[in-house]
Amino acid sequence: MLLMIDDSVGGQAFLAYSASVMFPVPNAPEPWPLRFQTFVSAGSLLPLNQSIAILSTLWLTPVEDIGETFSELWKRPSVGVGIGVTYRLPIARVELNFGVPLVMRQGDWSRKGFQFGVGLDFM
Repeated sequence: MLLMIDDSVGGQAFLAYSASVMFPVPNAPEPWPLRFQTFVSAGSLLPLNQSIAILSTLWLTPVEDIGETFSELWKRPSVGVGIGVTYRLPIARVELNFGVPLVMRQGDWSRKGFQFGVGLDFM
């Protein structure tokens, strides 16, 4: 069941995927928590087709529209690449990356530049 919610992101359906390769700093002692990384990320964000059916107070999308949406999500993703450094802490990972957009969909807003991130490790 897919609920329709007004949001500021610009769509209700999205697909995102990413691949990264991390490698050690040359001549660094092991285990060294600092690593280099390179990555490619891609994804799409779309509004659902406007032919919406109302069923028992929930907004539902007909099955054929979901198929069209998934097909469109795969066809033309936005793509970006980058390089960076990561530092592994006991419960988190800190990153500083430089990213560049390669492919953008119409209406995308993007820029190249640095980004900083912190991620928790749950494993």
